[in-house]
Amino acid sequence: LADGENETGRLQERMLFDPMNPLDLAEKIRWAVANRQELFALQRGLFEAFPTWEEVAQRYSDSLRG
Repeated sequence: LADGENETGRLQERMLFDPMNPLDLAEKIRWAVANRQELFALQRGLFEAFPTWEEVAQRYSDSLRG
């Protein structure tokens, strides 16, 4: 696997939970609290890929102007 795919898989494994299983959600939260730095490192690329609020606001404003 490419590094990005491998990282995405690890991020999904750490963040996604079965919405019908409250114990699974609790386990993900416990892991995140105990492993903040690792989770942050995994999430960094995801958050950097999103536009900033300023960019979103500018796009919205531009769309209203035509």
